[in-house]
Amino acid sequence: MKNFGAILIFFGVLCILCGSNEKPVDDLQGTKWISVINEGYVDTLFFSDSTYISYSVELGYRSYGTYTTNEDTVKLIRIGDYAIFDNSYHPSEKPVKFYLIKKGEKLYYIKRYFMENNTWIDSNFEFDNYYFTRLNSAN
Repeated sequence: MKNFGAILIFFGVLCILCGSNEKPVDDLQGTKWISVINEGYVDTLFFSDSTYISYSVELGYRSYGTYTTNEDTVKLIRIGDYAIFDNSYHPSEKPVKFYLIKKGEKLYYIKRYFMENNTWIDSNFEFDNYYFTRLNSAN
């Protein structure tokens, strides 16, 4: 009977540890999204297994990081940038966290945080209805 109690406690702890609502992959995996800035100027966002790559035409660089989802919310954590001019990757001095809301075939940026002294700080940046539209499906 002691073993049965230990087994119940083990599975209870396991369920708590594995019970996070965030998951690294979902229907975003393998998709490409675009945001038309102006005619001929397009930002892009690509999702793979649990990572993403984005290109900002305004800033002129690619960034990369990880993503997780929780229902209709997508969390991106930028961990580095790709310098096109010298073809090299550079880790971010300060990681940046973005939250997006998925509404149908669109992803809207809603929040941006930066890391300061190991604490996420809200940047209070306003995105002015900036969104990405899905170009392809996950299949």
